[in-house]
Amino acid sequence: MRWQYIFAILGMILCMFSISMLPPIIVNFIYAEQMFLPFAYTFFISYLCGYLLWSNFDSKHYELRNVEGIIVVVLSWVTLCLISALPFLFGAVELSVVDAIFEAVSGLTTTGTEVLSNLDTMPKAVLYYHQQLEFVGGMGIIVLATSVLPLLGVGGMEIYKAEVGGPVKDSKLMPRIKETSMLLWGLYISLLICCILGYKLGGMSWFDAVCESYGTVSTGGFSIHDNSFAYYNSRFIEFICMIFMLLGGLNFSLHFAVIYRRDLLAYFKNVESKIFLSIIFIVGSFAVLMLYLNANEYGGFERVFAAFFTTISMVTTTGFTIGDFTYWPGCLPVLFMILAIVGGCAGSTSGGIKIIRALLVYREGTSELKRLSHPKAICSLSNEGDNIPVGVIDSIRGFISVFLFLYVFLLLLVMNTGLNFYDSFAAVTSCISNAGASIAGVHHGFAHLPCSTKIILIVTMLAGRLEIMTLIILFTPGFWRD
Repeated sequence: MRWQYIFAILGMILCMFSISMLPPIIVNFIYAEQMFLPFAYTFFISYLCGYLLWSNFDSKHYELRNVEGIIVVVLSWVTLCLISALPFLFGAVELSVVDAIFEAVSGLTTTGTEVLSNLDTMPKAVLYYHQQLEFVGGMGIIVLATSVLPLLGVGGMEIYKAEVGGPVKDSKLMPRIKETSMLLWGLYISLLICCILGYKLGGMSWFDAVCESYGTVSTGGFSIHDNSFAYYNSRFIEFICMIFMLLGGLNFSLHFAVIYRRDLLAYFKNVESKIFLSIIFIVGSFAVLMLYLNANEYGGFERVFAAFFTTISMVTTTGFTIGDFTYWPGCLPVLFMILAIVGGCAGSTSGGIKIIRALLVYREGTSELKRLSHPKAICSLSNEGDNIPVGVIDSIRGFISVFLFLYVFLLLLVMNTGLNFYDSFAAVTSCISNAGASIAGVHHGFAHLPCSTKIILIVTMLAGRLEIMTLIILFTPGFWRD
């Protein structure tokens, strides 16, 4: 293992990440607040640690091996989550060490689960930083790094493959990985700008529009108000939010096809996106029916809007709310949590296991049923006319197996800390899917949970963001053998 290269890259990433402390400092000066020191201290600590690592280890040009790319990704996420917690510990807000780390991890992993309260009275600089965490984590810190590290003589393909999990990790929109990363960030920022303008048009202040857009486009779910989007009480703003949650939950390669190749029907040609949109329509319609049959506070158009807003929010793992769906009738609360586990499309900012994996597992199941009925039949799996390689099916089967095992293991661990089954199911599902919104006893946030529970959920959020395998593989003996 070439640790000198790994530490050199980690140092570069820390130096780049230190720049993210400057915008909150600017916001602090704009609003004449007293929040300069927490972000200034964090800037110097991040930059100093990064510079020492970078300057003391060899950083000549090279290409990382698979195992080294995985270690860089995991070390980067853990280190940056710890660095991101420092402003909360230096006086930006009053949080314990565990709560500060929990909030930072929740932001960077775009989970959006809160331990903070009284958001409406917090300083603007803290609120901005709170939202910026999701913006940085939305596309992935490492994807940003792969667009910069090649300029410094560092190959980034193995980092990119470790960060971007799933069946699409080996596909690139452009010939070079640096160009692919730059293109992805260009698309991401373009969506952000459009979302800001939409929110501003809906009546938000510029500050609110920027901050809420960070949580929307990243499908993160942090809001700057305690009542989330219900605070604005505007159907237009909520409609804009629905559009950009949808766009954040779709594969970014489809945005590339629409914008650069002018293929406006790309969203409706792709199998995964068609199933994604179909799920939203079917579940949203079912939610409308259930709300209609069980008289509640919603009526008429309000019922339709609330049902589809919540459906989109949960399937994209954003977690914004305009009402407390915990008390919705029948199976709806649990159904929405299952939607979060499935998640959005591969190649999006959403969490969950991804639609394409669920689709291929379903097709493999139906093929197996055909083989049982017709033993001599030759059944092959295909996607959009192309046969799926056996290796891809094996990797998806392995991912689902590990995901289910880890899910049950974490559920038992959380129950062992004192939570009942329903609360444990809600907490683990919310964190492993990076959805944020939850039900049962944690639907108002996680601040009241024991420290032991929060520590387990911190690991759960990281595992979900790194798509399980990148983290789990570190605990296999064979990984560390040359």
